[in-house]
Amino acid sequence: MEIKKRIFIYLIILFIITLNNNVMRAQVKSQIEDPPVEELFSKEKLTSDTRQLVDFLESIHPDPYMYSGGKVEFNRKFQNILQSIPSGGMTKDEYARLIRPFIASISDAHTRIATAYNYDKEQPGGLPFSLGSVEREIYVNGVYDKKDRKLIGARLISVEGVTLEQMMKRLYNLFGIENDYHCLIMLKDYLRIKPYLADIIPEWDGSDKIKLVLELEKGDLITLTKNTHINDRKDLIMPESKIPLPDLTRSDFNYVFLDRDKETALLKIDELTAYREMFESIANKKDISATAAAYYKRYNGKEAPDNFEEILEGIPSAADLFKDLLNEMKSAGTKNLIVDLSKNTGGNSLMSDILIYFLYGQDALVEIIKGTPSVKKLSSYYFEQNPGKSIDQLNREYSRIQSYQINENDYDFSTEKYINLATSGKIDIKTGLGIKYGGIKSFMQEIISGENNRIYTPENVFVTSSHNTFSSAFTFLRHLSISGASIVGSTSGQSGNGFGNLMYVSLSNTGIRLAISKDAYLVYPEVKGERKVLSPDYKLTYEMLKEYHFDPNSEIRYALKIFESMKE
Repeated sequence: MEIKKRIFIYLIILFIITLNNNVMRAQVKSQIEDPPVEELFSKEKLTSDTRQLVDFLESIHPDPYMYSGGKVEFNRKFQNILQSIPSGGMTKDEYARLIRPFIASISDAHTRIATAYNYDKEQPGGLPFSLGSVEREIYVNGVYDKKDRKLIGARLISVEGVTLEQMMKRLYNLFGIENDYHCLIMLKDYLRIKPYLADIIPEWDGSDKIKLVLELEKGDLITLTKNTHINDRKDLIMPESKIPLPDLTRSDFNYVFLDRDKETALLKIDELTAYREMFESIANKKDISATAAAYYKRYNGKEAPDNFEEILEGIPSAADLFKDLLNEMKSAGTKNLIVDLSKNTGGNSLMSDILIYFLYGQDALVEIIKGTPSVKKLSSYYFEQNPGKSIDQLNREYSRIQSYQINENDYDFSTEKYINLATSGKIDIKTGLGIKYGGIKSFMQEIISGENNRIYTPENVFVTSSHNTFSSAFTFLRHLSISGASIVGSTSGQSGNGFGNLMYVSLSNTGIRLAISKDAYLVYPEVKGERKVLSPDYKLTYEMLKEYHFDPNSEIRYALKIFESMKE
């Protein structure tokens, strides 16, 4: 009897253990196979978000109607969204897909949905390559698998039977594309991330396999089926560069001489988002101490002090570096300067003004200011995000140049007025520059002293560009070009007549974050309303890339080749 009882208890325990194991396996299996249920937002909430979206666009953006078909068409598209929201509601991603074409129709690269689709950042699930672009082509510029080395340099012909040209046409309806070169920039990103790739190519079944056609360097067409399940953190295999680059470990800008005799200097600027003068310029608008402290830590390898002035002192100064470079070039009699902006996607363009002053002088700086009018929309959202600014403060400042008061939601044409007054001689140059740079004390002191005005201008100044040279980097590129530099590389994806200087806002219910331009720029008034681009003086081609074995710094190598040809 006792033995039977023990056996019975043992069987019960075994049953419980088995049951628990089965439950655990079922839970694990459920977590693996069943994705989390996405929240559904009601039609009422999505309607509210859509109306808020339109309010943001019409309040913040200087002119959301310019390229979108006019005000009537803008409102037709808005109401079509309201009509398209299903009674059962939508998920966040579904709603993002619904409003995306409406925002894209504004044709402004800076105005966009800033909230990304849900995807694995380590395994994005798109094409398993790094992609580059030149002329009107996309090519493979890096691979993750050694077996794919032969694909480096191959041009992309089609994905799942959809040609490059077809993909570009589709992207115009999904993002605020400004021109075909900008389209290539964005397409490279879309092709690398599964949900975005699915938007471009609905023909794809979304599996871990994808079919594409490439044209190899020698012209052979190959059809491949590739696995998209590639870990993006795996080391990227790219061609080695023949160019000795300056150290950008702690700072995004630095210089190096490319030869022993210091005949050619390379100033490489990969970002315009972290330098002392930039933080100076915006510190009077809002508190940026936390952001500045992060860059201080990166540069100095230690925590930032509490005092903001001390933080600024510990952040790399563009002015200091430019002065060091140009003084060293002057001592060595350097003939050539290459300013590399080919990897620069933007930030704050003040750095270009600083370089122009030291490289070309005050007169050149005045000329680029005259040729760069901008108009700001003074929405209530602008003042919310810039608490250091107010209508009363602006009216006090502008009383020197205009006889009327501006109100909230007016347009700010002060830049144009400053330019007109300076051009007509009604205000002297120093006063005009003081109005523009008064908030950047260190740079204004340079202008007042005049000691470093045009330190040194070498015989040849080249500035490199790629399709990715964008936003403030485009402004930098244009300023150097106006002042006398020659552009080498590819056409910038940024259009001259457009918008920028963005703000971030979020929709109340879905939480979708939006980036919206608040400034309008008209740098090519002779073709107002057209997406005019800045073409290079020396254009990089696919054939040249082959000659340089797809060196990631081919723009610099091309510039050096041009310098050599000038000696002949």
